[in-house]
Amino acid sequence: MTAAGWLLWFRVESLGRPGRVLLMAFCVVASVTIAALMVHVLAWLRFEVRPEIERLFPQQRILVEPSGMDVVFLRLQSGSITEEMLSRLANLEGVVAIHPQMAAEFPAMAEVKLPGMANAFSSEAAIFGVSTEMIAAELPSGSSFDPPPAGRPVPVMASAYFLDLYNLGIAESNRLPKITERAAIGREFDLILGDSMIGMSSPSRVRSVRARVVGLTRDPNLVGLIVPMQVLASWNREFASGWTPRFIRVLVDAESPDAALRVREQIKGLGLSTTMAAEDLERYGQALAVAEWILGGLLAAILALAAIGVASTVAMSARERRASWGIQRAMGMKPGRLMLLVMGEGLLIAGVCSLIAAAILTAGAVALGNALGESLETTAFFPGDPLTLGWAAYGSIVVLSILLVVLPLMLSAFAAARVEPVRLLAERSL
Repeated sequence: MTAAGWLLWFRVESLGRPGRVLLMAFCVVASVTIAALMVHVLAWLRFEVRPEIERLFPQQRILVEPSGMDVVFLRLQSGSITEEMLSRLANLEGVVAIHPQMAAEFPAMAEVKLPGMANAFSSEAAIFGVSTEMIAAELPSGSSFDPPPAGRPVPVMASAYFLDLYNLGIAESNRLPKITERAAIGREFDLILGDSMIGMSSPSRVRSVRARVVGLTRDPNLVGLIVPMQVLASWNREFASGWTPRFIRVLVDAESPDAALRVREQIKGLGLSTTMAAEDLERYGQALAVAEWILGGLLAAILALAAIGVASTVAMSARERRASWGIQRAMGMKPGRLMLLVMGEGLLIAGVCSLIAAAILTAGAVALGNALGESLETTAFFPGDPLTLGWAAYGSIVVLSILLVVLPLMLSAFAAARVEPVRLLAERSL
């Protein structure tokens, strides 16, 4: 059969019953659009959120801190982590790397000029020092975290959660302009060392240092402003009298998750407090699993309802068409040819439904992005862009449309092809 002949057959068979076709198309488009959205969210959780959590909480990592105790409203530490203790941690059996963190032992402020503000914005600053290896995975390409030469801005990695705190709290409540990640990276500001807004400064020991944001980190172990450890050590020597190197915490990487358990026991023997990153990973993983199961259950329910609705519509249409199929079979049409014609009809309807569903989903994502664009762009804790539709959304639209349209039509045509033409003619008169 030629293409023109097939189009004529399609016009008579399908378009001759527009009510049934439109009802089926409506059910398919509505259900496929909602299902594709759920598939997109599931893919985002599985392929973007989960890997990010696994990166932040590697199972072989141990968080080591000085032991402490709570006394009424105070948290008291019974010791500290010194360079000697770092050496002992690095030499433990099963340890492959250690990542110490140092804190500023002097008051400091950050002062930045923001767009739309006449005066500079000032805030207390929490400054921490780490090695380049600890932030290397999140350092943008082409950026350097090495101590700068004299006269150059100090490189700073800022906590993405600090950016969220500003955008979702300070900026919102004070009607200040919000800052996107792109706008934050590369921005220069002043660090006022030795100064404080709460009266802890020493006027004779205050100086300003120019700093530049080279990247953002989502690591929950890195909060505030992160500078190279050598830079912070020099500041501590300058502002803290009699300072000796000490560290607030150490991230210890073991050879494997099993080795981490053995290393943890060794660290406890040194009188230090430990927390396994695997415990946080398990907690967040369980929350993600619950969300995925809920979305999966809703997706299955929607597809089941859609399949029932489409199947009933196709069944009613097939009963009306069995007589015409009987005439075509009596005139010499082979069962295989009938099934091919019906499959082509289903693919055409599925293709049109896919285009409509994709257009609706894309328009909805664009509209939602325009409505929430500022909030999403300034919310740093989202990995990736949840409103960017990819292969999961559009691929599921095509696959689900074919399954919901072509499969019921093919089953109806297959059932009719197994019946003798005379019996088909006897079922219903034209």
